[in-house]
Amino acid sequence: MNRTCNVLKKSIALLLVSLEIFALILQNMRALNSGNYFATMFILLLYFTNQSNILILIISILVLLNVQKKWMDKLAFIGFVNITMTAVVFHIFLSSYFENLLLVQTLLHSVIPLIYFIFYMIFLSTKLKPHDGMIGAIYPLGYFIFIYLLIHPIFGNLLTSMFPNEPDISYVYPFLNPSNYDHGFLGVLTLSLLIMLPLFIISSIGLLKLKSIVYPKIWQNKKA
Repeated sequence: MNRTCNVLKKSIALLLVSLEIFALILQNMRALNSGNYFATMFILLLYFTNQSNILILIISILVLLNVQKKWMDKLAFIGFVNITMTAVVFHIFLSSYFENLLLVQTLLHSVIPLIYFIFYMIFLSTKLKPHDGMIGAIYPLGYFIFIYLLIHPIFGNLLTSMFPNEPDISYVYPFLNPSNYDHGFLGVLTLSLLIMLPLFIISSIGLLKLKSIVYPKIWQNKKA
């Protein structure tokens, strides 16, 4: 990567940091306007979307700091899978439920995922192979465990009391609430671990395969 391209890489990383900080400011403003700042911020931080965007913020800062550790490659890929899946799921399944999208929702679900997609595909090198795509399942699997072993059993009653009009709030997402299934927790396991997790892995492998095609072609053309 020549000097000009490296400057462009750092510029995009700086843009991502700026957008993420701006999104955090907007989220803080939403929490302040809610009348219950700490409870609202706590809930916002539980959402997979917000966690994925915070991960992108961390990765972008590390790129600006020129961190080149071995784990950086895996972290950048996990962030890539998270933010890409966040955008895909939102636009396919959830966007129709919003009559008017807030600016922060557009940033978190559309603008930042698109920029990071291009950033990862073109500017971040990787030694990962397509079969390493299973790494992309680490975070969603950890998130699943996080909800059932920490959030629901410890904070479930508190969250329900704070947001009594949100019946699924103690599980964060409706599809994680066993009461929404005929077979209870077995229904959750079927959807989350037997359907969604395999799709996550397949998508991760596909994204790495796409990068293995796109990245070399772009930089071979640059060197030609």
